[in-house]
Amino acid sequence: QNKGLIKDALEIYLNQSSSFLSEYSNPAYQGMGATEEDKRVYQNQKVKNKKIVEECKELLSKLEE
Repeated sequence: QNKGLIKDALEIYLNQSSSFLSEYSNPAYQGMGATEEDKRVYQNQKVKNKKIVEECKELLSKLEE
């Protein structure tokens, strides 16, 4: 039962992080005079989310075993 809850939570987290990486996730400010700080923050979050996606996929595959 706990394993199922963990899998569900990981899948939700994975979906949220994946959506941030999709081609439709470009920030609304892109092309609208965003500051360099805005762009830097966005890129840093994108890197973090990519790592989260990779780790969640790995954990989910281990839970499937």
